[in-house]
Amino acid sequence: MLSFEDNGLNLGESVVRQKEINPLMTALRKRGIIVTTVHNHWLFDKPRLMYMHWENVNLDPVEFTRVSFEAAKEAGLF
Repeated sequence: MLSFEDNGLNLGESVVRQKEINPLMTALRKRGIIVTTVHNHWLFDKPRLMYMHWENVNLDPVEFTRVSFEAAKEAGLF
């Protein structure tokens, strides 16, 4: 999920498997995106699902979308 605020704040959120956390975080950070949190919602889930949130301020929303998608693709999410 991506959202864009009128004040220039761009936000991203995705559910990822635990083994995908480091590749996605690395790919986002390489593109200048700040990963703000990684957390879970459930105990004892299999596969282990985690929630990752990221943000950027003042990047054009189209560019934020492009780099978020590129990072997810590089991390092997699709």
